[in-house]
Amino acid sequence: MPVTVIATVGGSTSNSYATVAAADAYALNVVGPSASAWAAKTADQKAQALITATLAIDALPFIGSLATVTQSLEWPRFNARTSTGRLFSSDTLPTRLVNATIITALDYSVDATSDVLSPLANDKKRVQAGDVEVEYFAPTVNDYDAMLIGFPSFVKALLAPLLRSLSLADYWGVGTALRGS
Repeated sequence: MPVTVIATVGGSTSNSYATVAAADAYALNVVGPSASAWAAKTADQKAQALITATLAIDALPFIGSLATVTQSLEWPRFNARTSTGRLFSSDTLPTRLVNATIITALDYSVDATSDVLSPLANDKKRVQAGDVEVEYFAPTVNDYDAMLIGFPSFVKALLAPLLRSLSLADYWGVGTALRGS
């Protein structure tokens, strides 16, 4: 069965922020190994790359709130205002979000072994095997590099204004209990 990209803005069954046609058009206008690798992919491989890129991007903490309760993806957003005051429309997708999705999908076409999802699933603080031990760092507040591990550099720059500030409690699930007097 073919893989189907559903890129309806705010749709209840949407699975991508970009269509294969939009990604094809983008790839035609850029140079480098990702453009030629993308052209060589089948329609199903392109669809899978776009859906996977969207899944990875959707795991990030965005500014604003969901525009509707029925939408399947994190965008569009209501009251999505950047730190510089720009307000995004609640019925469209930011161009930078669509482009970040496409670039991440194109990146998969060059290196099918890259997996932006694996760092997101790592909730280990320390791992030990015999005498070898690895302890992961705790990100600092607003540590966008930690959130965006695995994404291409340009994608990190595109997504940064769309992300909300993090506290350690948001990222690690740790909270502080305040005691009343």
